Amino acid sequence: MTAFTDALEVEPAHVEAAYDRGRLLLRIGEPLNAIADLTTAVLGNPAHCRAYARRGEAKLVLKDLEGARADFDRAVEWRRATTKSL
Repeated sequence: MTAFTDALEVEPAHVEAAYDRGRLLLRIGEPLNAIADLTTAVLGNPAHCRAYARRGEAKLVLKDLEGARADFDRAVEWRRATTKSL
């Protein structure tokens, strides 16, 4: 976690550091902080389907069913789009 935090202090919009820290925050039971980092990841890379999926998981934990569904839908849409382009 410290390495991701250090990376984000140097470069606040670092997509992968934000994603990885958000994923860890979700795992340790901090869904609000996870959502903040995962939002940074999707703002930096709108096609980051894994970040949308993890953010959807965090929203489920917070009982935000509509928000979770929207993020899961975006994750699937981006996954399909990136798979077609391969």
